[in-house]
Amino acid sequence: MQNNLQKLKLLLKGMKSKKQASEKAEKSNEKKKGKLHRSLKAKVVISKTGEISNGFLAQLQNKVKGSKFRWINEQLYTQSGEDSLRMIKEDESLFDVYHQGFREQVTRWPLVPVDVFISVLKKLPKKEVGDFGCGDGKIYKECKNHVVHSFDLVSKEDFITACDIANVPLADKSLDIAVYCLALMGTNWSEFIVESNRCLKLNGQLWIAEVRSRFESSEIGGEKGFISTIEKLGFRLIRKVRFIG
Repeated sequence: MQNNLQKLKLLLKGMKSKKQASEKAEKSNEKKKGKLHRSLKAKVVISKTGEISNGFLAQLQNKVKGSKFRWINEQLYTQSGEDSLRMIKEDESLFDVYHQGFREQVTRWPLVPVDVFISVLKKLPKKEVGDFGCGDGKIYKECKNHVVHSFDLVSKEDFITACDIANVPLADKSLDIAVYCLALMGTNWSEFIVESNRCLKLNGQLWIAEVRSRFESSEIGGEKGFISTIEKLGFRLIRKVRFIG
């Protein structure tokens, strides 16, 4: 009799433990389902808030491009032409980003210096012209009445020679006009002027267009200091024109 009671107790205990295990498993499954539901709900919310309007996305992209343009611009002004050439050779996309940013800036200018130079060149008889820091080669494209040699850090056109403009592949005394349109960007800008002196014929002309802020550093000594340096490098000021402001 006692044996039968013990067997019955063990059986009931086993049934109870199975029931508890089953209930525990059900609770665990419910928790998992709850977590799954919550995670699915969260995913849906993220998906909804993750939609970005094309206009806002374009604004973000423009800000990134603008920041990169300013960074490249700073590098070009604060390092030598040789270092800039090395930097661009390592990543030519920097050149594209810079000139895209530059073209966008120019659209907001009341007057574009290269267009002024082009208008003057078109009125002159045939000349041998060196365009130092030519960008997209606008002078070459629009001044077909002249022989134009175009130089920049990267060659995006067959007629552009990629080089450091402190050392261009031209013979001595081969140019009538040397143009630097917003191109005196390196810390060694005076070497660019020395190179133009080498390339120009006697009484040849040096044309420079620069933003006023370029001369504001104490190193250059303002506009007067800049002109003084140019004259010490073998030139005489003939004409100075203030295009804007």
